[in-house]
Amino acid sequence: MQDRVKTVSQIHEFLLEFGISQPVGNAIITRLPVVLSDHSLPPRIATTLKRLHAHFKYLSEQIAEVDKEMARQLAEDDLGQRLMTIPGGGVVTASLLSAEMGNGKQYGGSRDFAASIGLVPRQ
Repeated sequence: MQDRVKTVSQIHEFLLEFGISQPVGNAIITRLPVVLSDHSLPPRIATTLKRLHAHFKYLSEQIAEVDKEMARQLAEDDLGQRLMTIPGGGVVTASLLSAEMGNGKQYGGSRDFAASIGLVPRQ
């Protein structure tokens, strides 16, 4: 995740150096091919931006594959399926909770589980 954020930030900074202002965030990734065709940038900068764009796409694909694999594993597990029904939770949260608490029999109650992950009663 950090690499993706850093890559987007670098692309944005390179474009700003040449007076090309774009919205901050992932939107620049989808607009980058159009921006590069609309503006004349030095060849080395254009090549670097294309490489960063390709790197971002690669990282996004890798993250999507890991998410799919985690979702598949949770779908095969009864506990994982139940954890996926928690509102506001997703694949990563359900996977983490499944690994952390196992079948949950080692906890006397929900308070014990909350304490094991560092939550205090006010949270």
